[in-house]
Amino acid sequence: MNLNLVKGVTLTPPVIGRITMGHTVVKADSKTLPVKDDHFSLTTLVQEKRDRSWGKHPLEARHAKSDEKLRAIPVTIAFNDVNLNLNNRFSAFDVKSGRVLCAGNGEKARRATEDGVQDIACPRPEGCEYGQRQRCKNMSRAYFKVEGQSDELGVFILRTTSYNSLNYLATRLSELHGLTGGRIAGMPMMLVMESKTTTQSFREPFQFPGATPRHVPAGRYQGGEQVSNRDVRGWLVPRRARKSSERWLGQWRLC
Repeated sequence: MNLNLVKGVTLTPPVIGRITMGHTVVKADSKTLPVKDDHFSLTTLVQEKRDRSWGKHPLEARHAKSDEKLRAIPVTIAFNDVNLNLNNRFSAFDVKSGRVLCAGNGEKARRATEDGVQDIACPRPEGCEYGQRQRCKNMSRAYFKVEGQSDELGVFILRTTSYNSLNYLATRLSELHGLTGGRIAGMPMMLVMESKTTTQSFREPFQFPGATPRHVPAGRYQGGEQVSNRDVRGWLVPRRARKSSERWLGQWRLC
């Protein structure tokens, strides 16, 4: 079914919450400073105007262990299409309004100008004077369903500018998409906080999100009702890997 929409309107998945890896601190001069965290946070879509803090989502208390940081979140893949689960582009934002000024894929870009939105070449941020002036960054958005959410059609959004996050999530989703023949919607995953050291980080550890498959046995609750493997399409169970090299990833088939 094709919706009759105004040309240029972009539809996004229905976001009901946020998955973050940092918070915002307000300085004495009323300027905000983003601070990275070594754990996840589940927030609502409501932000306080005074201190720029986001409201905590009730699911955070459910999945976080007592007196411990949230470093693993049980999630499920939202869509079969990898591009709907994860999208990536170079983006430059207006500092005051937060609106996108320019967005591109490294070849072509759409930029808001005084004469309207124009299609231009995208030479990447390091080769674009406008991108350097507007602090254009490599922005990725991942969409997951968090276990226990009340809205079965809604998703949580994870925004990140980390290349390691993009590499790990995109590679894992592409591998699972190939192993299952493209039927990955509803696959249970575990969103975990990975640690890594590189030469660019001067061997200092830094954190980024990664995703690993998890097994959900029969009888687990989905949407408040107890289900079995035969009752629900899209729930995936592991089977014996055909090759030893694939055993770490596992092979999946529909119930």
